[in-house]
Amino acid sequence: MTKNEDWSKTTTAIYNGILLYSIAGLLHAIVDPIADLAEGASMLVAFAGAGSGSEADGLTIFANLLLAGIIVGYILFFNGLTGFARILDAGDSTAVGKIRTGVILGLVATAIGFIPLTGIICGIINIIAFFMMLTAYSTLKNSPTFPPAARGGAGNLYTSQILLIVGVVLGWIPLIGGVFEAIIKVIAFIMVLIGWSTIRKVQPEVQPEPPTYSMPDKPQQ
Repeated sequence: MTKNEDWSKTTTAIYNGILLYSIAGLLHAIVDPIADLAEGASMLVAFAGAGSGSEADGLTIFANLLLAGIIVGYILFFNGLTGFARILDAGDSTAVGKIRTGVILGLVATAIGFIPLTGIICGIINIIAFFMMLTAYSTLKNSPTFPPAARGGAGNLYTSQILLIVGVVLGWIPLIGGVFEAIIKVIAFIMVLIGWSTIRKVQPEVQPEPPTYSMPDKPQQ
């Protein structure tokens, strides 16, 4: 498999993974609370002997499928990042490794978020993760060994991380902070997709073969 093929395969996995876990996560955040309410209502109806609760079962199954979609999306994303790092030069590979670490920290923050009264801790972990990815994208967008067109995509990713950091900070504002954070997250998500889409479409530059020189023939005596 050529480097161009490896590049396309790994970056496509990254792009598809981000798209899958983001959309599935958004839908899950909407469907899961509704499924919980429907399940509670169906239990009351069943207790009264007035229904079967099949609608609630369907919503619960759909919520579980969305949860599976989130997991599959993250697996695609991690595998894509791992493979992408392997085909890059040392400095660029290290930067992609930082992106992967930053995503893992983000997942840890999300898991901790289910524990009550841990909002500030989650915010701090997220900021650390965002700064790690910020420095990584900065390295890629300024890297002389990263293809020029891909540097433009890394620039979009760099900007998206700045927006996410701003969003987390604004999210601490009482009452209205969550609204600002949600709007900024949507903008950042669009920029992330644009950035990785740009990188995905790049064909790595083929380094030209070094010129060969031959000694001129000696003049005939």
